[in-house]
Order: sequence, then structure tokens, then C-alpha cells
Amino acid sequence: MQGAAKRVEFDVLKTFQPVVRTTQQPYILVVHPRVTATSLKDLIALSQTKQLTYAGSSGIGSSVHIGMEQLAKEAKGQLKIKYIPYKGSAPSLLALMGGEIDMAATSAMSGTGAIKTGKVRGLLNLGTKRVPALPDLPTLKEQGYKTVIANEYNLWVPAKTPKNIVLALNKVV
Repeated sequence: MQGAAKRVEFDVLKTFQPVVRTTQQPYILVVHPRVTATSLKDLIALSQTKQLTYAGSSGIGSSVHIGMEQLAKEAKGQLKIKYIPYKGSAPSLLALMGGEIDMAATSAMSGTGAIKTGKVRGLLNLGTKRVPALPDLPTLKEQGYKTVIANEYNLWVPAKTPKNIVLALNKVV
């Protein structure tokens, strides 16, 4: 299976302990210019007339795939979307710009450039707060949804690391 993670021989949560979240990378939803929706409400209405296709980075089972399916579920099944797997953000953005798919969920970093070229249009910020480079993209929360699609980057240490060291690392970071 493409993009399938290998099984590790240890329990990550018993082997390591978290120190601090270092950053969060929000995803944004960008659409092909032919998609007439200008809000999530419009997108849901449009999906009632035709099933919309979307892609995201990292393939089947990725945070984008699972997050978008969660969003469709949160929309009480009214958001009709079909996932089309590509091998990463760049191929999915190229497919979007070429009109192969209707929308893509991509990192704000990758999507900003595509938006500025005018070949795609930003529709939603799928993270928890607005991105300074894209201040006009509303978050899902602002649209009344709980779903969040973002990558989190965290610092972890071995599980038996003394508490005073974990706290000191947390303070420094």
C-alpha cells in the first residue's frame, strides 16, 4: 500500500514522553478557479450538485485525508468529497492547477505561492488560527466547525528522562 507506515516494535507512548510542542503547520484548502464556492457553506452546497475531488499530501491515511473525511462527517454527510491520492503536495497542487481535481488541502507554506500566482484560490484555513500571509482565509472554527487539519511538531525525550530535565528543556524551548 502506498504511503503505508511500517509497524514499529515498541510502544511510542511508553518509550518516549513529550516535552513541548514546537510548532504547528496549518493546512489550507485551495480550489481550482472553476470552483464557484467562496465559503465552506457554498462548498457544501456545490457538493450537493456534484461530488468534488480533492487531494492532499502524503496519501491515504494521512492527516489531510483523515481530517477532510472528519470534516465531511462533521458536515453531517452533506459535504460530498472524494479523495484522490497523489505522492505529496507538489503533485497534488500541479493536478489542481491542471484541473484534474477540484481542490487540495496543502500546507500554508506550499499553498501561498500557488494562490499568489492566481492558478488556485484560497478557500479555508484548516488550522486553529489565521495565517499572517493569508489573513483573509477564515478558519474552520470561524465557520462553526471543530475539525482541525494541521501537522504538529513536538520535542520528545526517552520516557525515563528525569522530570527536572524535561521541565528545563520545556522552559528553554
